Amino acid sequence: SVTLTLLLTAVAFQFVLHDEVPKKAYWTILDWIMSAGLFVQLITCLLVFLNADDPHSPETSRAIFWELTDDSVREVERIFIYALMLPWVAGNAIMIV
Repeated sequence: SVTLTLLLTAVAFQFVLHDEVPKKAYWTILDWIMSAGLFVQLITCLLVFLNADDPHSPETSRAIFWELTDDSVREVERIFIYALMLPWVAGNAIMIV
């Protein structure tokens, strides 16, 4: 529930900023950062959903339903980290220069 709350908060923040930021025909750095943040939060929500258990039915696990093991979850997280590490490092390098 925390990840979904953060996602909704980010969307609300984007609505607030929409009226305050000058309108441009192209994407600014702020647009890219906000979109990347929303994307990361959405992927995080999906990962939490896929690995969460159903509290109303303890004998069935969503992880078993999706055939997720600890190793497969670690592999998905590893891919997620590597897929985001390069753009993050590149983006920060561009911001420094």
